[in-house]
Amino acid sequence: MELDIIVAREIPMTFYYAAGSMGDDGQGQFWHKYLDYEFPDFVRITKTITRYERKGTPYLVLPLYRSFWNRMALPNKGIDRWLAENAHRDLSRVIVSIHGSDSEIEEMVSALDRLNIYGIELNFSCPNVANPNNSYIPASKHPLSLKLNCYQDPCKYDMSRIFKVSVNSVPTLGGGVSGLLAQKKNWAFIRDHAKRFPVSGCSWQSAEDLSYLSAMGCTSFDIGTVMLLKPGFVRDLTSV
Repeated sequence: MELDIIVAREIPMTFYYAAGSMGDDGQGQFWHKYLDYEFPDFVRITKTITRYERKGTPYLVLPLYRSFWNRMALPNKGIDRWLAENAHRDLSRVIVSIHGSDSEIEEMVSALDRLNIYGIELNFSCPNVANPNNSYIPASKHPLSLKLNCYQDPCKYDMSRIFKVSVNSVPTLGGGVSGLLAQKKNWAFIRDHAKRFPVSGCSWQSAEDLSYLSAMGCTSFDIGTVMLLKPGFVRDLTSV
């Protein structure tokens, strides 16, 4: 067993599959079928869903050094079709990520309150679509998480309703950068806020990264780019 895997298991932590890493329904990406093992059964956050269908630019992804830049612009089937296709599934370990204006968010939260899901992620921060300037956290029977980018201030929102904050890709050149090239700015956000709010560690790629983020106050960690770069490492992680 690799030393870094042993170290990772000694750190108390909970893992979530970040929005998009397991597809729009949380069941996996097309490339997962080419891997010869199953990923751990962590809670899965769906690809972000909007009130209405968006075509976006789903293939506008550029690999960089241990990083990815994308300008996909939230391609998705819209909440009505998503509900029709997924309402029959066991969604008890799925967080549904949603994006839109405050009124659209409220409408989608109301629709999702009819389901037995793990929670709802309020994505207030997509780096490659128009910013709806969300101003409030809606009421919901489900636990709510909040997705912001490194330039946003969580103090702007009612954090008493939020069980965790996820940090989005860093807005860059009309898109967003994730992975190694996002560490500096995303970790500065975590350093500023993780002692006051439950911020999930992000942009990590090793056990040393997990230890560093844990020392800054993170107890949960979102699995994103590392899933493509080091799938074997993800396979051997455990939540404690």
